[in-house]
Amino acid sequence: MSEIVRREAARVAVIDADRRVLLLHTWDPGREGSEVWELPGGGLKDGEIPVDGARRELYEETGIVAEEFGPRLGVVETDYQFDGRRFRQRETIFSLWVDREECAPTALEPGAETAAHLGHEWIPIDELRRRRLRLHPRQLPDLLERYVA
Repeated sequence: MSEIVRREAARVAVIDADRRVLLLHTWDPGREGSEVWELPGGGLKDGEIPVDGARRELYEETGIVAEEFGPRLGVVETDYQFDGRRFRQRETIFSLWVDREECAPTALEPGAETAAHLGHEWIPIDELRRRRLRLHPRQLPDLLERYVA
């Protein structure tokens, strides 16, 4: 395994009126048992600030256009593996309240990113712990419960 790649990232907790959060179901196609449920988002491009990266990634992965975000939920550090590489990523997590929206990727990169996308689901926030999903970031239930309480 290669050295650790350090990068900045942004994610968006998209929450609807029924207190459900939009999670993407993804996996690392090269690793059995790597399935995870995560917020839309990803790495920032060179010179990109977190709010712009969050807006771009949200649109690419869900088709949702965000003019303005709600409060920032936090910044977390996370380690993970993907496509044969190890990452240490600092993620800024924004919030976005929406009316129930359709979700369809618009610009996933061909190859590993497209292969990693398994689908999505609107999951009630109060079910995140009960369902025992493998979440990314793992602190997600705590961040959301403080925000929507």
